[in-house]
Amino acid sequence: KIAKATPLENLCLETDAPWNGVQKPLESVTKQDVVFRENRETNTATLRNDPATIRLVAEKIAEIKGLPFEAVWKTCGKNARKFFSLPVL
Repeated sequence: KIAKATPLENLCLETDAPWNGVQKPLESVTKQDVVFRENRETNTATLRNDPATIRLVAEKIAEIKGLPFEAVWKTCGKNARKFFSLPVL
């Protein structure tokens, strides 16, 4: 609800603690994924959360808001650069 209601210009992306990772179906886990734990009952894997999963956060925000991924990625990147006073590369 919060992601949907908050204007994109006010969002920054982040990942959370390592144990609070993204869940994926076991059959979609790749060699690049770092699996924190598997649940055979639900056929899911919880990935170790790290900065690389930030793309998944952007994809979910785009889905929730009905926006293209690139719009979320670019706008949230701009927001982070402004918030943290980072240079534009």
